[in-house]
Amino acid sequence: MSVVVVGLSHGTAPADLLERAHVGAEAAEKLMAPLVAHPDVDEVVVLATCQRTELYAAASQFHPATDAMRLALAQHAGVDVAVVTEHGYAFHAEHALHHLFSVSCGLDAAVVG
Repeated sequence: MSVVVVGLSHGTAPADLLERAHVGAEAAEKLMAPLVAHPDVDEVVVLATCQRTELYAAASQFHPATDAMRLALAQHAGVDVAVVTEHGYAFHAEHALHHLFSVSCGLDAAVVG
């Protein structure tokens, strides 16, 4: 099992895509439902701010989980999965955890600090 993150942020995506991909509280369950049902995904959480939307998952296989997470995010935003792939990012294992801690402590914010 490994941590996987797929996301879009101020550093990778244009503002209009970030707006389309934003996940409010009411949409989070709908976004996560197909992922929780995926055979390679055990748990999912959504991290959404005005400058990023990210999906974190505990996954048994990186590529199938990443593909499913990109597809779910693309469907939520109403764009082709190629758009999410082009403007997004995906990390797993220690790289995903490093990214999570950089985000949570403000090092990967639009305004650092």
